[in-house]
Amino acid sequence: MDLPDAGGPEGRFTPYLPYFWGIRNFSRNVAPAKALLEFLSERESAEKQTSTSAGYDIPPFESMNDFAV
Repeated sequence: MDLPDAGGPEGRFTPYLPYFWGIRNFSRNVAPAKALLEFLSERESAEKQTSTSAGYDIPPFESMNDFAV
């Protein structure tokens, strides 16, 4: 059974909860903090986070729409 595409006249939208990670300029460990943010932003880490949250935190990037969760 084929389901119709859910896109309407304005197209298909990906709902997501926007959140931002940042490092304060007065932080003592800027380099390790940047490395942690880079690690958490990698595809493999994002997929683990998404699987752990049962799909709640799916990133809004089209390249990450194919997670197994």
